[in-house]
Amino acid sequence: MVTIDNGSVADAWYELVTDRGEFKLYLAERVIPYVRMTQASKWHDSRAQDYLARQDAIRGMVREIMRTHDIDPFPPEAKLALGCTFFGKYRGDLSNMEKAVEDALQGVLYENDRQIRRRLAGGFFVDNGLEAAESKAPVVGFEVEAVLL
Repeated sequence: MVTIDNGSVADAWYELVTDRGEFKLYLAERVIPYVRMTQASKWHDSRAQDYLARQDAIRGMVREIMRTHDIDPFPPEAKLALGCTFFGKYRGDLSNMEKAVEDALQGVLYENDRQIRRRLAGGFFVDNGLEAAESKAPVVGFEVEAVLL
């Protein structure tokens, strides 16, 4: 059974496609690239604090979307393929952007990002007509696809 739906959560628009063993979500929400931090710096470094706050916001939105559509997380023993596409004007380090989404989805869509065993094609899609938010992270949306292997 395929579920296709859209809506908004915390003022962010989303589109969701689910099927047995597949989860695909487009979320119009900004992403801050992964920030390397120590236990101490996460309390004192403003970049680390911004990153962690953004992770919590995305995690909360995805949790609410999954709850609304009665979607269970992938089981802990599941092996996944994950791909991310980013929309906006950012042209930075793709792996840091992917890591940010992986971190945000951990504990919500899957238990641990160690379950990700393969990458799906992804990247940056810049010329989509979306206006980048005035922020340090001008990525205004992302699409994530998780598939059972």
